[in-house]
Order: sequence, then structure tokens, then C-alpha cells
Amino acid sequence: MLRKIITCALFFAAVSLWGTPDFDQDHLAKLNSMIADAASQHDVQEESEARIERICFFYNTDLNDSLYKYAPIDMEFNRQHKLWENYYLTWNHLANDYIFSGKVNTGLRELQKMHEDAMERDNHFGMGVAYYGMGNAYLNMERYDEAERAYGQSLHQLNYLDLVPSIVNDVFSYYCDVLNNKKKYEKMLDVVAQWQEALKTISIQEKEKKQKKEGTISSVWTDYFHIAGAQAHMGLGHLEKAAQELDKVELEKGEEAGFIGMSLLYYRAQLYLQQGNYTKALELNSMRLRRSEDVSDVSSPVLIRRQRVEILKHLNMYKEATEVYEQMFNLRDSFNNRSMRDQINELNTLFRVDEIAMEHKLSRSRYMTTAAIAVGTLLALFMIYWYFTSRRLRSKNEELTIAHEQAQESSRMKTKFIQNMSHEVRTPLNILSGFSQIITQGGANLSEETRKEAGEKIIENTRRITHLIDQLLALSESDSRTIIERTEAVSCNTLCGMAISQSGVAEDRNHHFEFKTELSDGEIITTNATYASRALCQLLENAQKFSPNGGTIKLSCEWQDNRLLLTVENTVTTPIPEAEAEHIFEPFVQLDDFHQGVGVGLSVSRNVIRRLGGDIALDTSCNDVVRFVLTLPR
Repeated sequence: MLRKIITCALFFAAVSLWGTPDFDQDHLAKLNSMIADAASQHDVQEESEARIERICFFYNTDLNDSLYKYAPIDMEFNRQHKLWENYYLTWNHLANDYIFSGKVNTGLRELQKMHEDAMERDNHFGMGVAYYGMGNAYLNMERYDEAERAYGQSLHQLNYLDLVPSIVNDVFSYYCDVLNNKKKYEKMLDVVAQWQEALKTISIQEKEKKQKKEGTISSVWTDYFHIAGAQAHMGLGHLEKAAQELDKVELEKGEEAGFIGMSLLYYRAQLYLQQGNYTKALELNSMRLRRSEDVSDVSSPVLIRRQRVEILKHLNMYKEATEVYEQMFNLRDSFNNRSMRDQINELNTLFRVDEIAMEHKLSRSRYMTTAAIAVGTLLALFMIYWYFTSRRLRSKNEELTIAHEQAQESSRMKTKFIQNMSHEVRTPLNILSGFSQIITQGGANLSEETRKEAGEKIIENTRRITHLIDQLLALSESDSRTIIERTEAVSCNTLCGMAISQSGVAEDRNHHFEFKTELSDGEIITTNATYASRALCQLLENAQKFSPNGGTIKLSCEWQDNRLLLTVENTVTTPIPEAEAEHIFEPFVQLDDFHQGVGVGLSVSRNVIRRLGGDIALDTSCNDVVRFVLTLPR
């Protein structure tokens, strides 16, 4: 359940966390006066703080038009004076406002620009805030895997800072929401432990700044921290510990508090439900349901009704449960329809904005062209217009022709892929089916040797199907845009050893294997050992597949211009044509249809290595062998 959490410490005490505060004209006038006073005294830092407080005011009172107007102005002020934390905080409020008001795609656009800006400045705070906003967007879209990665990256970047910013609490809260939705309760407890350390740090900072008082960020977020702990313990079945966490919240806030009180009612009801006290659970659920009538976010009523259905089923009140389920379905359906309309309207708006921008550029171009050829005649203008129009039409025709050819090739590749998949799956399945029938057939008198052979064939073909599925999953993962972390320091020789072990090439009795290295065991490369060794393993398995019996497979390892050079070479009956040097790296391409596989190994390996900063290429200078060259940055 998304909620518009206030992240501004200066504004925090002035509003409540469970609703949108009323517009306070006097407070806005005071903020504008503070900005004017600071400007007249040339106090840049004070003016920046007043500006960010005003942005918080717009954000928390849903004055979106004012936020959209002043955010770019305040960002430019902070950029000119190199006040980067307030610069990125302002940008963050702008992007989050887009997200929470349903303009998720617009918000993601802003966050992408913010992340690129922070990357150029090597500003960890900016990158952390950008990842935080991306997590909010993905959580809003219920894309929990991306949200989990984004919040994790946000905390990773913010941990570079000496001081823990208040926005870290927001990240922890949403991070726990995502892990709770994914039922990753063990990891959620680890995150809660990290959150506890962050709260201690913030508490120390507040005491040092003499800001510790009732209603500050630390005391509010302590309640959210305990609720997150209760969620994790309930998910793991630690009901006594969950009750203890909820008791800590109740002692401080009581059940009549706003958003925290409503959360407490929900999780108290959930605890009673898991304990089997269904009557008490129904009582608290009813109280929470009554309070949700004034909440505009439809996801809360849906969640409460889902809980109510579970309670009613345990009480054998099936008729009432059916009625509540129908209400829940209608609410969810209405929310989805509204969300879809909002996204369509937003995309249409973005399209019109881009269209207007393009039209503006074209208008300027026409104006300059008209000025330049003002001395020409009407006929000359017509001929120039006709010339450029014809050229554009020819270009469009060529693009359409290429697109048509690509579509035909894609259709052909899809058909071939389906045929290959059908063959690759059906063959081992037939073998498995046959041997299984032999073994299980009643009255069959089989020798121990026959049973052993059947068992080996079953294991071999099971591995073949598993390997095929693993390849397809690896292909899907290799197309991902997620960053592969390159933080492992591993010996180059160890990396090669991992690939040799995984491929089994050293124990292959049908081929002769040679490993040559010019490096000592102490020479290190910083990369992702799992992904790198897997890609190298694929090259070795490829060599085994296409080498004739008695052929030789060689692996060599050396440095070249501060890059690790790994060469996999094998003898072949028919060399790979030079014209196919790039084609073989495309998905589902097989030059020899008589070998097993669906043609994804080389494509996966190259994609992974390129995401690690390296490359894989075919050495086309060889005639009697096939040689693949894999490079990785040191």
C-alpha cells in the first residue's frame, strides 16, 4: 500500500502522517518571507533551506501546480551554488509527486535524468535518491523484483555518506513493504536490523543538533520500524515476537493515532487471525474497515476486505465472506480501470509534449530556411520542398523494406526455434518415457546391467532437459538491463579452473584438453566470478559439442593491454565461414542442425560478458581450428 510519506524534517512536525494537511496560507507566506530575507542578506545556505521547505510544503499539501512551477527554479538555484543535496531532494520531490499522482512514466523519466546527472557528478546522495524514486515507481506498478533491487541500490549508495539522511527511513519502510509482498521474511529481518542501526545513528545526530523532541522523525519512524518487525515475525510464524513488536507501537501511540493507529489495528487483527482468535480478529477488522471509508487510496480497503474474507471463512460465515469478496473484487476492478485510464492519459500527454517539441523544432527549421531563400522564387521553394519530401519518402520506403525483411526473418527464426524446442524436448522425453515403462513394467525380469543402463539414460536425459531450460532462463536473464555487480577479486587461474570444472572438459574421454596460462595464481581480476566463469564454461561446452572424437580443445590465459585475454580453441571438421562470424551470436542461430541445442549459448555468453565490460568474438584468421576470444577488463 503506497502512501505519500513526508521526507522533509523541517515540515514534519507541522503535518500528520496519515492524511493530506489543510492548505495554510499563512505558513506559505512565512516561507516566502524567509526566502526573501535570506536573499536580501545574500545568505545562500539559508535561502536554499527555505526553498526546500517550501517545496516540501507544496508536496505535502498536494499543491502540484506550484510544485511543478517552483521545482525547476529552485533546482537551478541549488545547481548554480553547488548545493547538491537540496538540488537532488527538490528533484526527488518532483519525481515522487508525479509517481504518487499516477504519472508513473513521467516520474521515471525524471528519475532516469536524475540518475544520469548524479552519475556524471559521482554524487552518491543523488544516485541513492534516484534509486529510491525508481523503487517507488516500480512498487506503484507492482513490479516487486525491480522495486527490491532499486531500494537495495538506494541504501547501498546512501551508505557511502558519513551522515545518514532522513530519507533513508523512507527507503527502509518501502523496502520492507516490498519484501513483505514477496514473502521474503528472513531477508526482511536483516533489513529491519539495518534499519535499527540507522535509527540509532539518526537519534545520535538529533541529540547532537539538539533537535530531539516529541514528534521528530526518529520517534515516528521507530513506530514504522516496529510494525515492519512484526510483519516479518508473523510471516515466519513467530507470533509472540510479533506481539511484542506491536506492543511497543501501542505503548507510544495508542490505537486512536492516525495512520500508525490504523496500521496497528490491521496487524493486530492479522495476529489474532494467525493465533486462531477469529472473534477478536473480526472486531479489530471491523474497526479498521470503518476508518478506511475516508481513505482515498483504494488499495487499503481491498487489503482490509481480503483479511475480512479470511476471518469470515474461519468462522464458517461463508455468505458474508462471499459478499465481502464481491466488494473487494469491484473495488480492485475499479482501481485497475482508473489506473489504466490514468496511464493512457499520461502517455497521450507525453506523446503530445514530444510532438509539440518536434513541431517547434520543425517550425524553427522552416523559418531559417525561408529566411535563407527569401530571394528565391515561389517555384524554387516548391522544387526544394518537393525534393526533400521525395527524399523523406524514399528513406521511409527503405526503412519499411528493412522492417519487412526483419519481420520475415523474425517469423522464420520463431518457427525454427519452435521446431528445435519441440525436437530438443521431445527426444529426451521419449527416452525417459521408454525406460520408465521398462523399469516399472510388472513382471519384467531385468538384469542388473540393464537396470543400471536405464538409470543412466534417465539421469542423462533429465540433465539434458534441465540444461535446455537453464539455457532459456539464462537467455532471458542476459537480455535484462539490470547491472551485474563487478566487485569480486578472483585469481585469473581460479576463474579458468571454475569454468573447466563446470564444463567437465578435463574429464572428457572423447577429446584431448590443454590448459595454458602465463599468469601466476596471485594475479587478480575484479569482476563477477559466477557470470564470467559461466560464460567461459559455455565456450568450453561449445568446443566439446563441435569437436570430432579425438580432437583437441585448448584454453589459454594471458594479459593484453591491461585486459584479461581468454582463448578457447578446438579442432573442427568444417570451419565457421567468415561471413557468419557475427551471425552465430544471434539467438537461436545454429549453423549445424544435426547437433543438440537451440542455439542460445553464444548469444547468452556474449551478452553477459558485455555487461561485465568485456566482449567475445570469433577469430576469423584461423582456417583449421575454431578460436573464440573472450576479454575482460582488469
